[in-house]
Amino acid sequence: PWIVWLKGPDDPVLAAFLELGAPKEHGYLMIAGADKPDVMHWIRAHLQVEKAPGYEELVRISHPALASSVIGEQLGKCPPSGVIRQLLIPDQISQRWHRIEPSEWVIGDADHNRSSLIYSDELAQAFEAFNMRQVSLEIWQSLDASVRMAIGGASLKDAYPRLSLLLGKAREAGHESPRDMMRFLFSAISGEGVPAKQGDEAAL
Repeated sequence: PWIVWLKGPDDPVLAAFLELGAPKEHGYLMIAGADKPDVMHWIRAHLQVEKAPGYEELVRISHPALASSVIGEQLGKCPPSGVIRQLLIPDQISQRWHRIEPSEWVIGDADHNRSSLIYSDELAQAFEAFNMRQVSLEIWQSLDASVRMAIGGASLKDAYPRLSLLLGKAREAGHESPRDMMRFLFSAISGEGVPAKQGDEAAL
């Protein structure tokens, strides 16, 4: 991921990001309390996941939703270190910003000086939830206004709960690809008396 060091609240890069990037979830903000070397060391520790002893892979943390679940989860379990004070995450679905800060309490006996993440069921679930969220947004972008209204409303914020529910049922029924999930979606809507359009089904 690209890391841009801002000069302050009046930085034109920040203004452009808030206007153009944040609404599309093209990045997020980190409020740092340390110099660049310490911040970079902290970030590198969250770019690596140890899937097995001595076997590490890189984690994509450039997307806000994944940063929220992966970095945010780790940040919330760590005592304040002063390196990262806050994560500010834009959410395209809720159309709100989420603020994540270090916890004031240390949870469990985790080793917070570890140089990489440890692969766990929770981390795997975070990756799976992120992938499902991205597929849902991809499908949403291909739907026309009539189908969006049938699902729950013209805005993503209003329609997403039901869209997520229907696509979750599609996954449970064994539909893995976006195209198959979309067909399931149209079938479910048609069963409720709303016709599915062939043009929409072929749009993905």
